[in-house]
Amino acid sequence: MRILHGIHNISGIPGIIAAHERMLGLVSWSLCFESSFVFKVDEILERSDLQSKFRQCVAEFDIFNMNFGCGFFDQSIA
Repeated sequence: MRILHGIHNISGIPGIIAAHERMLGLVSWSLCFESSFVFKVDEILERSDLQSKFRQCVAEFDIFNMNFGCGFFDQSIA
């Protein structure tokens, strides 16, 4: 099972969850837009690369945990 956490970095939660899931042996990654706060993530998502990164993530991950109630294209998922 491959898990992606993102894409808004709320209080560092995506990076923390991904790191702890990896410690449990899961395949987990955090991908977030750049933030003015310094919270660790595995990869910064560039808005100019959004569509190609979305396609790549759909092919690579099984579970998407989106924080802040928004998906890749800022649509509401709440």
